[in-house]
Amino acid sequence: MKFSKILIIFLFIIHGNNFGQSTYPQEARGVFLSFGVGPRMPIGLFSDHNNVGPGFDAILSYTDLDFLPVFFFTKFGFQNHSGSYNFYKSSEHSTLATSIFSASLGAKYFFPPIIDDMILLMPILEGGVSYAYVENYHQYKIETQKGNLLEKLSKFGFHVGGGLSFFLMDILATYNYVKSNQYFSVDIRITIPIAATL
Repeated sequence: MKFSKILIIFLFIIHGNNFGQSTYPQEARGVFLSFGVGPRMPIGLFSDHNNVGPGFDAILSYTDLDFLPVFFFTKFGFQNHSGSYNFYKSSEHSTLATSIFSASLGAKYFFPPIIDDMILLMPILEGGVSYAYVENYHQYKIETQKGNLLEKLSKFGFHVGGGLSFFLMDILATYNYVKSNQYFSVDIRITIPIAATL
């Protein structure tokens, strides 16, 4: 049996009665909702003044038998980073807080399973383009006599990553490029099938 058919059949077995029935097998398709959480580790200039921070994602993905084993997705994310202690010591800042709201479009590729006996374990590769809305809150030390500043920036970038999938749970490591705000992320994601036909 082809790997793509194994994937789609596995989905329907897992979620059973919540799926509709289609007359034609080639019409099999699915929509899935995923939630991810994990650390966001600044790289380069971003790491010079910000600490590792928490990140959260919500992902809506779609596939059908014409695209499998590729899933197309839209991802929305939020992360927050405090300023680093070393940065505070060497700068005029008393507080620096960076928040990033992101929206991405991309695709995820499932490689054939490396384990398919008791569980389904598959390597995955993911990539896409991103828009990031970045807020930097600057609070300065009293002796500088500077007023606080809220900096708002819009940026575009991309991300690429890979990991392992149990299909309904993924472990993924990703490099995210946003100018002056590059970071490396590690996520655990839980996937919920929300609509499909077979």
